[in-house]
This record gives sequence, C-alpha cells and structure tokens, in this order.
Amino acid sequence: YKPHAFDADDQSTLSLLANQAAVAIENGRLYVSVQQKAGELAALYRASEQLLSPGGGLRAMANEITRAIVREFAAASCAVYWPNAEGAGLTQIDDAETPAPHTPETLALDGPGLVVTVFHAGEAIYAPNVIADPRYLMGDVTVRSELDLPLKVGGKVIGVLNIESVDFDSFDTRARRVLTTFAERASLALDNARLLEELEHALRRANELAETAAEANRLKSEFLANTSHELRTPLTAILGSLNAVVSGLCDTPEEQMEFVNLAYTASENLLTIINDVLDIAKIESGKMDVRLEPVDAASVLKEVHALTQIQAQTKNLRFEIAPLPPALPRVSADPAKLRQILLNLVGNAIKFTSSGSVTISLRADPVVGYMQIMVADTGIGIPAGQQGKLFQPFVQADGGMTRRFGGTGLGLSISRQLAEAMGGTLTLFSAGEGQGCTFTLTLPLAKAVRPAESPPEKTP
Repeated sequence: YKPHAFDADDQSTLSLLANQAAVAIENGRLYVSVQQKAGELAALYRASEQLLSPGGGLRAMANEITRAIVREFAAASCAVYWPNAEGAGLTQIDDAETPAPHTPETLALDGPGLVVTVFHAGEAIYAPNVIADPRYLMGDVTVRSELDLPLKVGGKVIGVLNIESVDFDSFDTRARRVLTTFAERASLALDNARLLEELEHALRRANELAETAAEANRLKSEFLANTSHELRTPLTAILGSLNAVVSGLCDTPEEQMEFVNLAYTASENLLTIINDVLDIAKIESGKMDVRLEPVDAASVLKEVHALTQIQAQTKNLRFEIAPLPPALPRVSADPAKLRQILLNLVGNAIKFTSSGSVTISLRADPVVGYMQIMVADTGIGIPAGQQGKLFQPFVQADGGMTRRFGGTGLGLSISRQLAEAMGGTLTLFSAGEGQGCTFTLTLPLAKAVRPAESPPEKTP
C-alpha cells in the first residue's frame, strides 16, 4: 500500500463503479423480489383455479381446496374444519384423496387445540415447532409444524384451514403470505358453496312439500268420493227398506221383518263409517281420549273372535285363535281401543281373503316388556310398492279396492295411531300380491303392582 495511490481521477472512477455496483445489486434484489412475487402469484392463481369449479356442494369445494394446497405447497396434510350441525364442535368436511391430517376429525369448541383457538380468536396461528407450543393438541408424533388460518366472511369466522407438515418450520414467510391470501378466497368459495347447497336443499324441500300437498289433496278428494258412495249405499238400503214397510208393500209379516233387518244391518254399516270419520277427526285434532289400564288381551281376542266368526263362516274361511301361552301377563292398553284395533284388523283380514284362513296369535316377552298380537291371512296380499302408504289416512292399497271391497280407507290409519297412543306399534308384512298379510300389534306389558304392605302390629 502506498499513500496517495489513487489520484482524483481514480477516485472518481471508483465512485462511479461503486454507484453502478449498488444499482446492479438493487436491481438484482428487485429482480429476485419480482420473481418471488411472480412465483407467489402463479401459485396463488393455480390454487385459486380450483375454487372456480361449479357445483358439487360444500364438501366438494373443501376437497378442491385441500388438494390445491397439498399440490402447490407440498404440505404433508390439509383439512377444512367447519362448525357441525349441533354447534358444539368443528368437524373435518373434506374427504379428498389428500392425506388426512393428524388432528382429530371432530374437535369440541370448548376443548384445546390450535384449530379451536383460531376459530375463537379469528387470527392465524403458525407453530414452527408444535412440540414447543402448549396449545397444540398432540396427535401423531411425526407432525412438526402447523399453520392454521381462519376462514372468514364479512368479519365472521366460518371455519378453519388446518395445514400440517412433518418438517420443522415448514412454512416460510412467503408460503404463509400466499396461503393467507388463498384462505381469503377459499372462504368466499366455501360460503358460496354452502349457500348454493342450502338453496338446492330448500328447493328440493319445497318441491317435496308441493308434491305431498298435491298427493294429500288427491287422497282427500278420493276419500270424499269414496265416503259419499259408502254413505249413500247404506242410506239407500235404509230408506228403501223402511219405505217398503211404511207403504205397506210387504205381503207377509216375514217379508216385513226381512226389510226391517236389512235396514238395521245398513244402519250398523252407516254407524261404522260415521265413527271412522269422527275418530280420524278426533285423532288429527288431538282430542282422542285414551285411558290405559291392565288388560287381559286373551279375553279381548276371544271376544273379537266371537263377534267376527259369522263373517268368516259366511265366506267358508278357517278362522281360529292359535293356542295361547299359559299365564299370560296383562298389557297396558285402553280396552275399548284395543278391541277397536283388533276388530279392524280381523275384519280386514276376512274382507280381503276369499279362501284359506285367518289366524290370530299372541306372544309375550316379559324380559323385553312387550306383547305381540298377530293377525295373519291368506288373502290378496299387498304389493311391496303399496305397503308404505297403507297406513296413511284416506288410503287403501289402490283406489279400486275401495270400490271392490268397500270401506273409507281410514281403519288402518286409525288403528296405527291408536296403537301409538297406547305406547305400541302396528306393522305390516306381506310377501307380495296374492301371498297374504300379517299385521302385528305390539303393546307394552302392564307393570306389576305390588300389594300394599300390612302395617306392623302394635305391641301391647
């Protein structure tokens, strides 16, 4: 080194070179920054493309989001957490092919964990070393770092984006910046998917209600037509028979008594129809009175058998009660309502059976606490497609049956609702058309009542 080695020209040249070097360094820094920005924008653009996929619903959109993040940012795992229907927790809603996160699929909102903390605070959390973060909900020990981002719309947190990695400090500043921007776009996409899903559900529900209302109107119109026919038939018989008697058209007392008996039978049929209409009106208005008490079901069965035996004999049907188990427990029921149900079931079985048999059987299970009463026939049976609607009010298996066999189509609906009012059920089994039916009435057993204990004798 020599003093004054650089003269003024040299110093001027060096100063110029230094300035040019500084400009070059700054240009290089700006170039690298621009390249990084371009890379971030490219990654953000590619990831955001997945948010433009139309349709599929909320879960499908969550799948697109998790796939995009795993692909663009090489994350070990990713999940979208969403408030569940009960409002008590966050549930993972994506089911994409991406690896499932090690965080549990459902998290309690009042429990621990980074995801829950982010949901409540509404701010992102980055844990470069989850082992050192006390808020981390320990899962698989292979997880090393975690980034949780709030999904927000209009300032309200609607979910959480959970990203995990098996490497320490896996998400640098650039990755966190891009993922934060992506989460903002993902929030809008998820909320739009939710709104569309709810709109589609509301439209489907509206269509179902419209179809149900139309079907109800059709059934009630058919019911009114059938009932008016059912009412006119016995009324015509009553008026015709009584007119013959009153007008003196009968030649003998026997003929006169025959017309009186015909009017009496028609009056009973008319009363049955009117009672059905009144019963369904009471049930639908909630005014049907059911009084439960311990009932001897076997006695009721025998009474029903005696009342309907003539109908079965008229059609040459074998009609019997299967051997009853000994020491039958009592059921909890309203005796009048139980008799009404069984009369309807047995009456239907005889009505819809042209040949063969009708059998009533009974089975009690004290352990389970229920008794089953089965009415089986070898009649016309019911096609599988018609069985579901048979217990609806105003319905028979098909409209032609009402005209062919008579009736309002209310009996089974009334019977099922009475069974349910007594704490039981009424079900149907039929192998198909022409293969008979079995109706099963299930009722709870009456609770045993212990006799009152005698008071202790007083000592003198």
